[in-house]
Order: sequence, then structure tokens, then C-alpha cells
Amino acid sequence: MSKYNEQKSEYHLVYKSFLDLISKVRQYGIKKHGSSFDWRTTPNIMHYDAALRHIFAIFENEEYDKDSNLPHLAHAASNLMFLIEEQYGNNTELKDNKMIDLLLNKNKNDKIINH
Repeated sequence: MSKYNEQKSEYHLVYKSFLDLISKVRQYGIKKHGSSFDWRTTPNIMHYDAALRHIFAIFENEEYDKDSNLPHLAHAASNLMFLIEEQYGNNTELKDNKMIDLLLNKNKNDKIINH
């Protein structure tokens, strides 16, 4: 393998089941909170707390979240995803992108963003 290829992410290593469940949690969150960008305004400590609450629920033998009927593990992973994106993602382009502002304003009116 060349050095060039070693630096590329190999997305096939992320399981479809993981992506499916994260997507369902995100869809639930967007429906509940009204925006796909609300997580960016939430303090990081709240994402840590939420992830831990879901993990602790698993320790208490509660597999599914009572509100969403989705696995607690998927909710925890979603919160960790937000933390990873905040810490390591290139989110500065989102803050500066005028298209995001347009989408956010559209989202406030429509409550749905179609991708």
C-alpha cells in the first residue's frame, strides 16, 4: 500500500448497522428538537452526561430508550459522535458557510431538512 493510500479513511470499515442506528437517533433528535444543528449549541458536558446516562441505563439492563424506542447504545454513540466532531472535525466551515444559515432558517420554518 502506498503512503498516499495509508492516509485515506477506509469508510467500508464502519458497519452499516452502526450508521443505520446513528441515523435513526439523529432523525429522532431532529424531530424532537427541530434542527439538525442544535447539537452544536449544546455544551460538550451535556453530551458527555447524555452518553453516560445511556451507558448507565444499559448497565441497568435497559436496552432501549423509553422515549425513542431506539437502543441506548446508539444514543450514547450519537453523543460521542458529536464530541468527536466538535474536537476533531473540521466544523469551522459550517460556522462560516452562508448556505448553512439558509438551511437553518429554512429548518426553523419547515422543521425538516431533506438531504
